[in-house]
Amino acid sequence: MSDNLHRIITAIEDAFRGVQLEDGISLREAIALDHYGTEEERRQARVQDERDDWRRIPDETIARYSASMAFLDAKGMRFYLPAFMRFALRNYQQSDSPSIDYTIYTLDWSPGSGAESVDIVFEKATEEQRALLGMALGTAELKAKFESLHSYKAERLSLLTEAQRDAVRGFLEFMAFEAVGHVDARVARRALEQVWGKKVQLPVKGSSALP
Repeated sequence: MSDNLHRIITAIEDAFRGVQLEDGISLREAIALDHYGTEEERRQARVQDERDDWRRIPDETIARYSASMAFLDAKGMRFYLPAFMRFALRNYQQSDSPSIDYTIYTLDWSPGSGAESVDIVFEKATEEQRALLGMALGTAELKAKFESLHSYKAERLSLLTEAQRDAVRGFLEFMAFEAVGHVDARVARRALEQVWGKKVQLPVKGSSALP
């Protein structure tokens, strides 16, 4: 591990030290939520998850539950994001887990980021199915849905402190410039430049405003 990589991981660990899940959505609970699970099914899923110390979450769990990121709330994101970033930094060269690029996509709500969101949701769709989607949703409606998605992504990161935002910037800088060829560095650069590269004011929880 290079000195720079070690420095970035340490910055993440320091910035998110002591963060707990509290009443946020957990990884397995997020999957139950996606499957329209009952309250009991969500509870059973939740008790299987680490909720007190994100550093104890095994890499295998992070690699497996990439889809959970789409359904985490603000408290869930604050708790799990450092685990996903650390996993990506440790494993970007040898792992093919979608959790690595999904972490980058989660941190990007700049203009144009809707394309990656569509790819995630419709990754198994054929070109014909994508064309039908475009016909079913008019341009204005599709734009409105993307704007709503961008607002949702931004709101879920509204609880981060300035130190935690700095840790996110360090992560994106590494992915954008030092992990080229292994990750989606293009999106990392776009997120860094258009969202995180400057002192952005993230919207408070419940706000629809975008930076």
